[in-house]
Amino acid sequence: MATTKLTVHHYRNGDSSNATGARGHTTALVGNLEQVADSLFDYYKAGVTTLLIPSFEPVEDAIIYGRDVIPLVGQQVQREER
Repeated sequence: MATTKLTVHHYRNGDSSNATGARGHTTALVGNLEQVADSLFDYYKAGVTTLLIPSFEPVEDAIIYGRDVIPLVGQQVQREER
């Protein structure tokens, strides 16, 4: 399974740094797609409403996010809201 490394700048809404284990306003998410989705879901649960996801490969990463990561996070949100 491929490993993805994504750098995320998060804008705190409450105390997301403590909830997600991130220091300051920037963290790198490293892992397979499911692990990255799990990390993004942690931000959602912590109340983060805005994420800036910079990239050296913006088109490729946007495709990966839209096709693979966001649907996984959406599934977790749906399960949480049941």
